[in-house]
Formats: sequence, structure tokens, C-alpha cells
Amino acid sequence: MANILHALDDELLEALTEAVDHVQEINETSIIIDGIDKLGNKGAKFLETFCSQPFISPKFKVLLTCRPNTHFKKLVAGVSCIEYDKERQECLNSLRHHGTRYDKISTEHDGTLTWLWKHEKYKAWSSTPHSDLLLIEGKPGSGKSTLTKYFRNNLLDHESLAKQDIVASFFYSYRDGKAQRDHSNMLRSILYDVLNQKETFFYHFQSLYRKSLSHGEHGEWPYDSLQKILLSIKKHPVKERLYLIVDAMDESEDEDRHGIIELFRQLCSNENYPCVVKVFIASRPIVELKHRMAEIGNTIRLQDENQRDILQFVESFLAILELSPAYNHETKDYIVKNAQGVFIWVHLVQKELLKYHAVGFRNQDIYNFLRSLPTELEAFYERMLRELEDNDDQQGTKDGVRMFQLVLFANRPLKVQEIHQALAIPDGIDAKYSPSDESFENELIDDIVKRIIYCGGNFLDIRGNNIVQFAHQTALTFISRLIKPTATSKFRMKEDDARCSISIICIRYLMLCAAHSTAENEPPSTKSWEPMHFEKYAEYLNRRPFIDYALCHFQQHKNDCVLRPKKRKNDCHQCIYDERLVSQLSKKMTGNSASLLFESWIESYLGAKSFRKKVLHTAKIVRLRIESWMDSGRGRDVAAKERRPPAADFRNNMLHTATRMQYSWAVEALLSDGTEKEACLLDKTLLLMSAEAGDVATAEVLLRKGA
Repeated sequence: MANILHALDDELLEALTEAVDHVQEINETSIIIDGIDKLGNKGAKFLETFCSQPFISPKFKVLLTCRPNTHFKKLVAGVSCIEYDKERQECLNSLRHHGTRYDKISTEHDGTLTWLWKHEKYKAWSSTPHSDLLLIEGKPGSGKSTLTKYFRNNLLDHESLAKQDIVASFFYSYRDGKAQRDHSNMLRSILYDVLNQKETFFYHFQSLYRKSLSHGEHGEWPYDSLQKILLSIKKHPVKERLYLIVDAMDESEDEDRHGIIELFRQLCSNENYPCVVKVFIASRPIVELKHRMAEIGNTIRLQDENQRDILQFVESFLAILELSPAYNHETKDYIVKNAQGVFIWVHLVQKELLKYHAVGFRNQDIYNFLRSLPTELEAFYERMLRELEDNDDQQGTKDGVRMFQLVLFANRPLKVQEIHQALAIPDGIDAKYSPSDESFENELIDDIVKRIIYCGGNFLDIRGNNIVQFAHQTALTFISRLIKPTATSKFRMKEDDARCSISIICIRYLMLCAAHSTAENEPPSTKSWEPMHFEKYAEYLNRRPFIDYALCHFQQHKNDCVLRPKKRKNDCHQCIYDERLVSQLSKKMTGNSASLLFESWIESYLGAKSFRKKVLHTAKIVRLRIESWMDSGRGRDVAAKERRPPAADFRNNMLHTATRMQYSWAVEALLSDGTEKEACLLDKTLLLMSAEAGDVATAEVLLRKGA
């Protein structure tokens, strides 16, 4: 058979066909060919012949194997096909959770935290041949998350036996919203890491995964199923070693936190199984852990161990001040003594001293200024707030309040670019608003980073991937007190007003984007659009990075504004449930390119009864002129024979254009409305296009959106 395939021509193929046809009349016949793709065109010819001939009967069996090959797959369309590892990959996709905390955690200062590997409690935990739990307990601001990140990054380098081990992690975060506090998402992330690194663990998942599919729950994992799978891992029959790393347990949801801690305790119970599970948990002191302290033999109190790390950090920034040896020694001792193991306090002191030094002062002045700073974190935050309040810049105060509102009450962490755009939209229900690009551009702040530093003080920080967040959980806790009715600060906020404010920003921002239905010098109807028009519109969408948030979260903010006033005697005067705004947005998004781009969103959230009819009327006259574009090689609809509705066609061509032009913000906005992620261009998926172009930003968006 091998010789026939390698020398394959029409006569040999015909002879083989006749031979098989003759043999199968007498006996059952089986042909097994491994690696048919290695024959290239000859293999394709063999497939085409054997899959199309009428002589194939139940007596004739052919088993073929090949690597993933699009052309070969088309040739065997309709034939039973098993894709290796497909089910596990689909299971992985259903577990995927996009964590937002890890990249925003500060990395350790050079030379710090190395004591961990030599600590007696750590060595006792890591060296034992059985499953065990290690608890890192520390005061607020003592550096628990930084230590956990350090451990996660350096584990494989310091543990020689861990090279082949499985490392799974999750970082809870109150600042990053509900999704990052959710226990289900923690379990999904941990299980994803395990299954992604070791496919042999799939049998722990398989039955429950198939059960969820049979119940129509694709992508939805019941909480108890996740717990069962995690607990079953310790019974894995093959010898494996797993490290499960969980940070900020104290920032997780209060509900069932006790159950999660008990789950990890059971996972580490000393039973005679070949699989060893090492659990690493970092947390502030909390009741749920305190009750288990006697059972957790290995506990490290961080504030008792980090004094040397604080000393190294202090020495590094005092070198910038260039103090005399005497003052340097005295200043260093004062800071280390008063830090009491709280790293965040030392960071705040560093910022104040460097700012004071930049103006130019004597050594004695700098030391006296240091001694005037509060030694307690709470008092330090009060001082920072007073500095903001003492500023007579009314616009600065207003911008600061709006920044705090956006960071506190947005449904997900916002990036610098999103904060920048949101601040340019008036948030008062009675404010006059004209959705024009010119007026919007005039309201944009020239240097938003400087403005965030100026208006937010040291409370706000810009972390990995340009996310704006509170500098620390303790800062968030302090600012949250300004929401209380008893607060008297100029920065006092009302939660209802803040949520309604964000809702108003969302709806007006969408009105702005809808008003730009066609750019300057573009044909008024999309039926006349050429590739250059798609490119211009994609470029415009890319300059509007707040679209994704507005589309994804407008409804929730609107619901908050509708429901909350019902719980109070006085209605919220800023309630977004104002038919005028909804009506205005509906009109702006009807009969133009915006209606084609965001069709499903408009139908779902605006509830415009006649919208579908209007879109269908628009669609009848829309005939996208893409044929010449496809023929030119700049693009090709691989499903041209099965035309999609005009609106879907328009969205997908916009998505292809945005991906090709590397407009990540535009891609994110388009995917928010459910535009087809799997669509291909020149036989390439969008993700492959981005990867080949080295477009990391767009690739990350596609992965986050499930492409």
C-alpha cells in the first residue's frame, strides 16, 4: 500500500479501486494509513477518490490519520472525523477566565524576598513528600501580593524538582471588581492552569464537562462541579506534584469563603495518594483562617520577616537624597522603625521625601519634614486628602471626584485612555450636550496622566496595561468612606449619583459615536463604500476606546439607576431612566452605519420596537462593494457562496479591516456586539493575522473576547 501511494497515478489508483471493490464483496476489508498528509497532493488525490466513490460499503473500513490540514478536512467532509485533543481544548475554553490582577502587582525591589527560600516554615512545607498548605499572613500593606507574585515567578528556578511540576494560580482583588472576587472564577482559573499544563488530568473533568453539554450549559460550570473536580485531583493515579497559589484570600467574596478554605484543607489532607498538592495562600488575618490556624502548621507572618527588605528599599531611595552620613543613618533608622512591617507606608514616605527634596532643602529640613509625616497609614491618608481639599482649583476637585467615581463604581477596571474619554463627556442629566466630534475633542484633557496624578494625588496609580486603580486596597478602603452620608469632605460622593453619572456618560458617548455614522468626504450610504472608507471608519472607532465599556456595561448601570431610587423616599434626580436620552440614542443609531455595526446591542438594550424594521429597510439598499477588494488580494470572504445578511457582512468587513490595520480598540468595540470571531480572511483567523503581524494588543483583545 505504501508503494502504491508513493507512486500513485491514475492507473494505480484505478487498479486499487477495483481490487478493493472485488475484495469487499467476499470479506470485510480494512485499510489503515498513518500520516496521509505527508503525501501532499497524492494524499489529497487518494482522499478525494476514496471518499466520493459509490463502491464504499459497510464492509469497507478506512482509518486515516493526519496533522491538522484545512484542505484535507474539506475533502473528507461528511465522513466521521475525530480531532485529537479537541474535547480537552473546548473544555479549556469553557474554563478560561481573564484575570486582571496579576500584571498590576508591584514587582519586588532588587535583592528582596530571597529569605523566603531559606525560611524554616517554607522548607518544611516544600520538602515534605505529602500534600501540605502554607499560609503567608500579613498586615494590610505589608507586601503579601508582591511576595506571592515573586514566589509564582521564581518557583521553578529555586525548586530544582519543580521543573516538571504544575503551577496554577489566582489573585483575588477587591479593586478589580466582582469577577476577581468570585470563588467560581478562582476555581476555573486554577483548574484551567492544571488542565492546560497536563492533559492527563482531563479524565477528572470529562464526565462533568459532557454532562454540562448535555444539559445545554456549554461554557457554564456549576460551582459544585468545579469543587468536585479540584478535590478529585489529589486522587490522580499518576505521581504528579502541583503548586496551587492563591493570593488575597481576604479580598474574596465573604459568601462561602469558609467553604473554599475547607476545600483547600481537604485537598492537603494526608492521604496515601501518589499525587502531591502544595497549596500557597496569602491573606490578611481573617476569621475563617484564624479558626484553622491550629491545622495549618506552616504559617509565616510577613511583618515579622520583611524588615530587611524594607531596609534595602529605604537605602535605595535615600541614595537619591544624597544626605550626609549622619542624617542618612538617622533617617534610615527612623523610617525602618516606624514602618512596622507596612511596605505601603514606606512607599508613601518615599514619594513625599522625593517631592520635598526636588524643591531643594537642607538635610535638617528634610529630616524634620520626615518626622512631621504621620506614622500610621490611616493618618497618612487623611493628610493626603487634606492636601487635595486645600487646593482651590474647583475644576481639579471636580475632575478628582469624577476619577474616584469611575475607579470605584465602574464594573471593570478602566484604562487611562478610557478615563480620558469618559471625562470629556458631561455627566449631569441637565447638562447641555451636543454629540459632535469637535466639541468632544475640545473637552479632552491634553495630558491625562499628569491630570490623574494631580487630581487623584497618591490615592490613584497607573499599573500594568495602563489600568487606573487605587494605589492599594487600604487606599480604596479609605476613599470608600467618602460615600458615607456623614462624610463632610469636598470629595464626598453618593453611590446612586455616581452610578447614574457613569450611565449618562455611557449613553452620551454612544450618541457621540453614532453621530459619526459617516466620516468626512465619505459616501452617505454604505452601499458605495470602498476599502478606504472601511479603513477611515475603523480608524475613527479606534479613537473611541470607551465604546467597549459603554456597550458592555450601559445596561447594568441603567438598571442600577432605575432600581436604587425605588429603595429611597426621594427619587434620584440624575436617574438615567429618562426616555429622552434613550430616544435620542435610538434615533442616532437608526438607518446608518452605526445601526449595522451595533444591531444586536440596540435591539437588546434600547428596546426600540421599530428598530428591526428600520434596519431591514436599510439592509435592503445596502450592497457592500467588496468584490473588487477581495479580487485585489486585500481581502476575501471565504464564505462568499453563503452570503450573510448585509449587517453581518458589514460588521465582519469592519472587523477584518480593524484587525488588518492593528486597531485594537476598534476590534474590541466590534466584538462587544457579537461580531463573528471565527471569521477568516485569506484562510487566516483573526488571531493568526494578529500573531503574524506581531500585534500583541489586538491578539490580547481577541483572546479575552474568546476568539
